[in-house]
Amino acid sequence: MQSTSPRRSLTAAVGFALLAGVAMTAPSTSFAHESLVSHHVSAVGPLVFFGGTGHAYHVRRFAGTVSDDRIMYGNRLNDVDMGRLKAPGTQAMVVIAASELDKLGESRARLSALFEAGVPVFVCMDDGDRHAVSRFFGVAPSGGDVIFVHEKNGNIDILGSAQDEAHWTPQWSSASAAALGRFQAEAASVPVATASRDAVSADDDKGTVPILRIHEGTFETGTDEITGKLAIDVIRSADRSSDDKEIHVYVWPTYAPRGYGSRGAGIYEGHKEGVNLSAAYLPWTYRVSHKVSAAGQNPQMVAHLPATETSTEFNYEKSSERTFNIGGTSGDSLSADGKPDSLLAAKIPFNLSVGYSHTTREQLAFSFKDYALLAREVDAGKRMLWEAPIADRLKHVLVEKVYSDRVDLTEKHMTPMMRTAGIATSSMWKLPGTYEGIASVEISAGFDLNTKKWWWDGPTWRHSDTTAPVEGSRSYDLDLSHPYLTREITVLLRSEQGMGGCVTQRSGVVELAACDPMNRGQMWGLDSEGRYVNRGNKQCLQADFQTKSLLTKACSLSNDQRWEWRADRIHSGYDGRLHRLHVQNGQLRIVVDAGRFEDLPVNPHSPALKPWSGYPAKPITGELIPAPYGTVPGHVPADWSTKYGNTGVEQRWSPVVLRAGLE
Repeated sequence: MQSTSPRRSLTAAVGFALLAGVAMTAPSTSFAHESLVSHHVSAVGPLVFFGGTGHAYHVRRFAGTVSDDRIMYGNRLNDVDMGRLKAPGTQAMVVIAASELDKLGESRARLSALFEAGVPVFVCMDDGDRHAVSRFFGVAPSGGDVIFVHEKNGNIDILGSAQDEAHWTPQWSSASAAALGRFQAEAASVPVATASRDAVSADDDKGTVPILRIHEGTFETGTDEITGKLAIDVIRSADRSSDDKEIHVYVWPTYAPRGYGSRGAGIYEGHKEGVNLSAAYLPWTYRVSHKVSAAGQNPQMVAHLPATETSTEFNYEKSSERTFNIGGTSGDSLSADGKPDSLLAAKIPFNLSVGYSHTTREQLAFSFKDYALLAREVDAGKRMLWEAPIADRLKHVLVEKVYSDRVDLTEKHMTPMMRTAGIATSSMWKLPGTYEGIASVEISAGFDLNTKKWWWDGPTWRHSDTTAPVEGSRSYDLDLSHPYLTREITVLLRSEQGMGGCVTQRSGVVELAACDPMNRGQMWGLDSEGRYVNRGNKQCLQADFQTKSLLTKACSLSNDQRWEWRADRIHSGYDGRLHRLHVQNGQLRIVVDAGRFEDLPVNPHSPALKPWSGYPAKPITGELIPAPYGTVPGHVPADWSTKYGNTGVEQRWSPVVLRAGLE
């Protein structure tokens, strides 16, 4: 896989925010950790603590290692603070307990904004509340504490602690630094077993593709003998005949079996050093498996790589493509250049009679020597298993000759895969597109280590020959209700006035609030009937002309629930489309009194397009009227320049598209 660096590297995040503080208290066991501390100790950024009672607890954990001037509190941040923290050069990190993600109140919007801007978020898994974590970030890995980074391209990068490390400690940070150092080094090199995925072709606009991408550069399993990298893509594929969510799992485990002490696989000739032990350590089988499960569902595996290869010496290289159908428009039919335009697409009612395609490409390449590769489904098709058994003739290759009172061991026939190995694997699973629960991806990796030992037991020369498994596992809870995965494009409706509040549903009442891209009450999808459906309560945005207010109600076909974009204005379908969303004295309004706003002309090609090129400024005689690519644009008539003026920000809106690839 070709890794892309996060907007803010996780290495820098841990180095700046944590390791600088623990460098004097935590003994370093890795060059990577020492390097991070020595290079980053003088450049430290602020730590921003969110939450209620967890504030004091987490601050105490950092007391003595983090200076007071680096500590900030999420509920005290102002607009100036937010702007500074979002700047990449600030090197900030957020700290919050998982149990408090659902209790943040108004400060939740600030946490969301920092995360969306790429600020790393350190989540303390204090009570194992993985549901709240997966709902906020889209994924929750197993194990202890975890760092999340939202990349510029929409990918979610994660770094989690091992299963048995339940909370932050200086030792956890040291181990994390080492892992991040390896991740950073591996990103710039080509490993023995590699794979790549090119999920978006050059012609695609990722902002129109319903895809959630997750990447863990180095996953921990609780043992240094088994580590690896993981990537998960979830794609919504929908057309008139089908609607699916496909989960693509890519795993690159790395195996480093240990022999005597901390030594690697191979031989140990202790009797030559005065130690009563000679031993040979050889991995006989490597394995990795993928499993996807979901409550009340039976995920179907539809493809996997690599396939079985019984030869014990081969070079594997395989490419595959998979094309998905995506319902609705990409905006290319209206854009001036004929290319996808996610903002235009978001203004058009969803329509399954049109659509476009998206192709994923997977490529795996690696070399095997002395091991075969067996791929098969197990557990009645619920798990995909790959095993790499050593050739039978090599199972005893480390033993040259056994005598009645000694043994001759050798490594002259050892090959690299007997010491370390990697297997690049991928699997694809299908679930109904309408499923919005949690899907769990479980990764297991391990090897069988054969150990032969010889020693003196008094006057008796003893020998043992055992084969024991070494196992590691990791699991990930995916929130399939994530806004990136909706069939209709999910948006926030943000006002152009002032700081730009967003249309928000709270218990059925609709008002303006600070924009929060994680708040389901602010998420809206324009369906095929021209209705805005709220992602929080599944009800439709409705104009109440009796009370002159906005609310959400059970969806119907009445005109007071129909909406139309006219350039950057959102008009109600009620009463000739005179009424529109607007802001008055900081409040969200719908009813427009006669003469309040101009009745502007509609673009003849689509209401979603600007009525003239210079809009929202007043029209100029002869200027172009925007037209789709390949269509001859018109010109502004002379009388428009005196008839229409500038369009004010109080009635103008921007759709904030919640799709991968958009900022």
